[in-house]
Parts: sequence; structure tokens; C-alpha cells
Amino acid sequence: AIHLSWPWPHEQYWQIGELAEPLGALGETAIMAGDCNAVPWSAAVRRVASLGGLTVMPSAGPTWIHRKLPDFLRRFAGLPIDQVFSKGGVMILSSTRLEDDGSDHLPVLVEFSLRPDGREPEDEHESALAANNLSTGPRG
Repeated sequence: AIHLSWPWPHEQYWQIGELAEPLGALGETAIMAGDCNAVPWSAAVRRVASLGGLTVMPSAGPTWIHRKLPDFLRRFAGLPIDQVFSKGGVMILSSTRLEDDGSDHLPVLVEFSLRPDGREPEDEHESALAANNLSTGPRG
């Protein structure tokens, strides 16, 4: 799990630097999720992924909105700052935002499996496409 602080002028940049060693020490097969306080296309998320040799799962959608704004807007106008990363034999099957549970973030349910052969995906998006491939049959 990971929980980063807010970006500049807060400590996020330095916090990621402090996490470089633990991220680099992750095993060959790993899954990590958490509140990155950064969108999936940000430099911060790309840096975390690079340090850990991880692939960022395609976003489940907006999961956070400032408490002063109406909560019903979160699913439509919020920010996608909760991320899931994986590598190695982890195959992400699906991700879904669940109903509000009282937090300022929507919960994200991620279904994944481990490849029986332990091999890595052929490309970084293969894992994200797994659910689609399962429903449409093997690629050919």
C-alpha cells in the first residue's frame, strides 16, 4: 500500500525519493495500491511506477473531490488520485468504484489473478486488457 502526501508545495516529491529503495526492492511479482494524491498521467505516478518497475492500472475513474463541493459530483468531476500498480505475474482483471462509505475517497475494488506460469505480460497493457480478452476469447 502507498499513501503519498499532496504535491508541491507539500512533501510529495521528497517522499517519493525516500521510497526509492523500498520500491526498488519489490519482488518480481507485486501489486500495490493507494492514495497517490496524483492523477495517473502525473510525473509523480510515473516516477513511482518507474522506481518500482511497475505498470499503472488504467484509472477506475474519479475517486476524490474536495469536501466543500457536493459529494454527488465526485463520480463525474472528481480527481482519479487512487492508483493501482502491478508487475510480474499479476494480471489485473477489473476495477470498479464502489459506493460512498463515508470517506472523502470512493473505494476501488480491484480483481486480479496470478499467472500460473508466473510470466510477465507481453506488453504493459496486457494486464489491463485481460478482462476484455476473457470475454471475447483469445487474441488471434
